[in-house]
Amino acid sequence: MNARQNSAGTDREAKELGYLWPLGIVAAGLVVLKPLENVIGYFVDGSVRVNASFEGTSVSLPTPVGADVPLDGASTILVAGDLLPTGALVLLLIGQIIGAVLSLAAVWMLLLFARNLAKGDFFGRKSIRLLDWSSGLVVASLAAPGFFELLGTNWTIAKLGWSGSDAPEPTILDQTWTFLLILVILLVVNLIMRRGARLEQDQEGLV
Repeated sequence: MNARQNSAGTDREAKELGYLWPLGIVAAGLVVLKPLENVIGYFVDGSVRVNASFEGTSVSLPTPVGADVPLDGASTILVAGDLLPTGALVLLLIGQIIGAVLSLAAVWMLLLFARNLAKGDFFGRKSIRLLDWSSGLVVASLAAPGFFELLGTNWTIAKLGWSGSDAPEPTILDQTWTFLLILVILLVVNLIMRRGARLEQDQEGLV
């Protein structure tokens, strides 16, 4: 009877955990395709999408040939790749590639973390270790690409001849508050997990 119950429990657990993998595949596809959008666009039509906006500024400088500037102040300027210095092009594209790789790794770690929680290991060392790795990868996937993109965007803006109050502003800085919010959430979850693990150890010591 016990063997049958254990077998049924194992099958039910496997079925429940099975839903995590399709979810993880969909999440991985979403987080990888978005960062790689710029890279794919460059190889398809030879243009690079620069995340900068003229919103709130007066556009009096002429638009360089090969740069498509939206009239509505939207946050993406389309620039022909051959207008960009090699260094700026590399910075813009490498940031996207790094973001895709780190995002994929973060999704994988979060999937393993969720799988561990589904097995009932809420405050074990493995869960905490997976959460640490997941948190680090999430932060890196947000910070590292933005750093490279900011350098490449400023270089591109200067190369195209925009300067002063007429220059577009990189919109990557608009994501600072989102980044800080995610960081705070991760720190709080990490703190809860560690406090829970310590409380569990204390209870085991009392028993």
